[in-house]
Amino acid sequence: MKIIPYESHYSEVFKRLNEDWITAYFEMEEADYRIYDKQK
Repeated sequence: MKIIPYESHYSEVFKRLNEDWITAYFEMEEADYRIYDKQK
């Protein structure tokens, strides 16, 4: 595994990865979606 800095062209993959683990243990909330929208 290689940890790399966040770059905007990774935004969709980053969002999908986080949604997967969040929904496995919690529920996505409106605030979560707003955070992802700001990262684009």
